[in-house]
Amino acid sequence: MKIKEVMILDLTSVSADTPIKEAVKIMSLQRMVGLPVVDNNQNVIGIITESDI
Repeated sequence: MKIKEVMILDLTSVSADTPIKEAVKIMSLQRMVGLPVVDNNQNVIGIITESDI
């Protein structure tokens, strides 16, 4: 099995300016343990996880 067979295509992300409370809400509602952080061009610049918060 390859990554492309199980990866999520409709990815939820946040920007570096997203309030932490909003990121927590998104992770809770979508049952996610982490979110990619993207810049204005949608390039991944980092990741925020439950353990970071």
